[in-house]
Amino acid sequence: MANIIKLGSLYLDDCPADTEIVYNSGQAIRIGEAVPGKEISWVVVNNMLIADRCILTKISWDNLKANDLVFGKEVSIGGFRFTVRLLQDKTSLTSGMRLLMPSERMTPSGIGKTPIFGYKNQGK
Repeated sequence: MANIIKLGSLYLDDCPADTEIVYNSGQAIRIGEAVPGKEISWVVVNNMLIADRCILTKISWDNLKANDLVFGKEVSIGGFRFTVRLLQDKTSLTSGMRLLMPSERMTPSGIGKTPIFGYKNQGK
């Protein structure tokens, strides 16, 4: 059985948002403190947290990059620091997408389901 934890919430333009919603180009994206009912569920895999479902839909690679979510951005949740980013390489990205969202696929230049954000705990 997978170890799943709830941690943090998605914020769009500094407002808590549900996951699995359509992204509107230009919105600021961040992961921040948890809001009851809007927590993100994460699966613990190899000392990383990987979202158990799609966080945003209809978002381009350029929009993810503009929000520093491709190569990593530090966030603080519950007093712990994390780096939020896409899975590191195309092989991992493709494998992760097949494992967690079998009917979806992502291409860096295309629009589709958002790749899963991965967290690695950086400590307090």
